Amino acid sequence: MIRFQNFLIILGLYILILFEASALTENPGNSLFKISRSRDADVICYDVSLEDDGRLNPNSPVNIYWIRRTKGSVREPLTWIQNRYSYGIKFLETSGDHAKFRFVSFDNKEFMLERSDEGRFRVYAAMDNKTVIVERIFVQFDGGTFLAPVISEVILYGRDVESGLLLTEDIRP
Repeated sequence: MIRFQNFLIILGLYILILFEASALTENPGNSLFKISRSRDADVICYDVSLEDDGRLNPNSPVNIYWIRRTKGSVREPLTWIQNRYSYGIKFLETSGDHAKFRFVSFDNKEFMLERSDEGRFRVYAAMDNKTVIVERIFVQFDGGTFLAPVISEVILYGRDVESGLLLTEDIRP
C-alpha cells in the first residue's frame, strides 16, 4: 500500500512538472490564435507583440512560434522557409493599435489585429458577412512532400462578434 501511495505522489509531481513546463512555453495573456495540423500534435502560436507602454510593436506586431508537443512541448521559432512560404504573415498596414495582414501562403483573406472593447488584442476577419474573432485554424494535409505538401482544406474557426456563436469557414486551397 505504501508503494502505491509513493507511486501516486511521484506520478502527481511528474504531471505537475509537465503542466508547468507546457504553461511556460505558451503566453496565454498575449495569445491571439493557433494553427493545428493533421500531421501531428505540434501547433503554431500567434501572440501579440507589445511595447512596454502596451502599444503594438510597430516593427513586429505578431510573434509566431511552434509548440512542439511531439518533442515535450518545447517552444521553437519558425524556420526561415516556414516564415517566408507557409505560416508567416505579411503586414499590409500597421499603425497605433491595429495592424492589417495576410498569410504569406494564402493571399485571399485579410485579417485585422485590433484592441477589443475589453482592452485585449484580438484578430478579426470577415466570415459569411459577419465579423469574427479568429480563435484557431486547422490545416488538413493529404500527402505530398515537405516542400510541396498536398493540403485539401483549411478550416477557420471564429467567434461571431455580435452573437458569440462559433462559426467555421472551409477554405479549399
